[in-house]
Amino acid sequence: MKSIIFLLFIVVVLKADQLESINQALKIGLDKDSYWLKLLHFENKKSTIIDKSFFLSSDGDIDAKSELIQTIKIFQSKPTTICRYPARYRWLNKRLNLNIKNQNCIELKKFLKPNFKKVKVIFTSERYDSPASIFGHTMMKIESDEIPYAINYAAKIPDKTDSISYIYKGLRGKFESGYSFTPFSLKDYEYRLGEFRDLIEFSLNLTSDEINNMMLHFYEIKDYKEDYYFLSHNCGSELIKLIDIAKYDSDISTKLQKIVIPIDTIYLLEKHNYISSILKEESKLKQFYKIVSELNGDEKKLLFKIINNKYPIYKFSNSKDITDDIKDKIILASVKYFEIHSIKNSLKKRFIYPYMKLIDLEIKRGIEDISDSKIVLDKNPISNRFHKLYGGVKYAKDSTQTILGYRYLYRDRLDLIDSMKKNGSVELFDIAMRDKKNQISLDHLTLLNLEAIPISNSFFKESINKIKVGVKRVFLDDKLYGYFDYGLGYKYSLNSYFNYQIFVKGGIYYNHKDIYLASAQSTLEYSYKNRYVSEFRVELNSYTNGVYEDIVTLDNYLKIKKDTTVNLCLNYKNQVDDLEMMLLLNYFF
Repeated sequence: MKSIIFLLFIVVVLKADQLESINQALKIGLDKDSYWLKLLHFENKKSTIIDKSFFLSSDGDIDAKSELIQTIKIFQSKPTTICRYPARYRWLNKRLNLNIKNQNCIELKKFLKPNFKKVKVIFTSERYDSPASIFGHTMMKIESDEIPYAINYAAKIPDKTDSISYIYKGLRGKFESGYSFTPFSLKDYEYRLGEFRDLIEFSLNLTSDEINNMMLHFYEIKDYKEDYYFLSHNCGSELIKLIDIAKYDSDISTKLQKIVIPIDTIYLLEKHNYISSILKEESKLKQFYKIVSELNGDEKKLLFKIINNKYPIYKFSNSKDITDDIKDKIILASVKYFEIHSIKNSLKKRFIYPYMKLIDLEIKRGIEDISDSKIVLDKNPISNRFHKLYGGVKYAKDSTQTILGYRYLYRDRLDLIDSMKKNGSVELFDIAMRDKKNQISLDHLTLLNLEAIPISNSFFKESINKIKVGVKRVFLDDKLYGYFDYGLGYKYSLNSYFNYQIFVKGGIYYNHKDIYLASAQSTLEYSYKNRYVSEFRVELNSYTNGVYEDIVTLDNYLKIKKDTTVNLCLNYKNQVDDLEMMLLLNYFF
C-alpha cells in the first residue's frame, strides 16, 4: 500500500513539475520564440521536415505550441527522449532550468566523442562536364581532435539523371533531400579528384559552445528528410539554417532571399562577420594543368611518352640531360595524370608498374608538391550576382535597332564577374526587346541554355555539350521561330591564353512548319585573367528551307567594373553581304 501511495506521489509531483514548466514556457512565449521555430525548421507556419517521426506531438509539424508542450511533458516523464533531442533540451534547460537527471545517451556521447573544434563552410566550383552544377555547391567541414568530418546537404538524385530532368525536378521539389555525415577525406576525394572541382574554404569564427549548439541540432535532424528545391531549399539555405542554430540570438536565416544559390550562403555569412579566413584548394585536374604549363614543348613530349609507357622510367631517372627541377615536375605531373586517369577510366594493367615506380621516385626524391598546397585568398572569388540587365544598339546597313534585355537566372562562362574561370553556362529565361524603325517587338526569348565546355588537350579529351531552347529571329523574313538546338564538339587548349573550338550543331526551328538546321563552327578564343575575352568564330549553317549562311563573327567581352561588362560584336553574313555591329552594356545584380 505504501509503495502505491509513493508512486502516486511521484506522479503528482511530475505532473506538477510539467504543468509549472509548461505554464512558465508559455508565459515567456517560448512557443513563438524564433530559436524554437528554428529548431523545428518552421517556415510560413509549418515545418519543412516531412518526416512525421521527427515531431513528438501529432501536429508538431504545423503547431509549434503543441510541440513545445509535448516536448516538455515527454522530457520530464521519459528523460531518455532527451538523447534524441539534445539541442531542444539544451535550450529549454537554459530558459526553464529543467535540470532533468538520469540521462545515459550512449549514441550521443559516441557522436560527440571526436570533440568538434572548428567549423568551415566549403564552396565547390562547378563540375567541368556538368552545366547543371554551374552554381556550385556548399557543405561544411568540421574539424575535431580525431579527423575532419563533412556535413553535406543534398538531393537524393537517381543515377543517370540528365541535366534537363535534374533542373526540372529540382525546380518543382520532386527530389527528397537530407544530410550526410562522413569523413571529409571522402568528400575531398569525390569533388577534387572525382569531379575535378576546386574547393574554397571559409573558416567561421564560432565559439566552442556555439559549435556544440550546432552539432547537437545536427544530431537531431541528420536522419530526417526534406523536399529539395533547386532555387530555395538547397545546400546553401539549409547550411545557413544549421549555422543559425549556433547562436541563440542570431537571425541570419531570416535574411535569406526567396531565391538562394549556394554562394549566397557565403555572402550572408560574410555580411554578418562570420568569416575569419579564406583558402582555396584546386582540383587535381587543375593542378596537373598548372604543372604542365611550366614545361616547354620537348618536356611535354617527354611527359606524354612517360605516361604512355613509351619511355623507360629508369632511363628518365638516370638522365643527366634533364635538370632536377624538370624531373620533379614531370614526376609530379605523371603521378597526377595516373590519379586522374584512374578515376576517369580504370587504369590498365600495363600502366600500374610505371605508376608505382613514379610514386617511388616521388618519395625517394622528397618532392614537395606545391600545387597541392592551399592558396590564401583575400576575398571571395565567386560572385552572387546572377541577374543580368543589358542594353545597347545594333547597326546593320538597312537599319539601326535598340536592344534592352534581362536574364533572370544566369551564370555564364563569358560574364567575367568572377575571378575564377567557368567551364560552362546556364540560363533560365533571357528576354530582350528591340526598337526597330520605331516599332517595339520581341528580339529573342531564351528559355533554357546549357553549356558544358571543358578544355581538351593532348592529355585529356572532353566533349563539349550545348542545349538551347527558345524563340528568336533567324532568317531574312525577320519572323520569330521557336527552336531547339543541340550541339557537341571539342575545345583545345593551345596555351594559357588561347583556346580553339570545333563544334557541330543540329536544330529544329518552327513557324507554321518545321525547318531543320545542320551547322559547323570553328572558334579561336583569347582570354586574359578573366577580364577580357575575344572570340573569332566562323560558322556554316544549312537549313532545310534552302537557306545557307556563311557567318564570320568577332565577339569581345571586357570587364570594366566588378558588376559591369561591355560586349562588342562584329558579325559578317556572306548571304546578304552585310556587316552587323552590336554594342551592349551588361550590368549584373
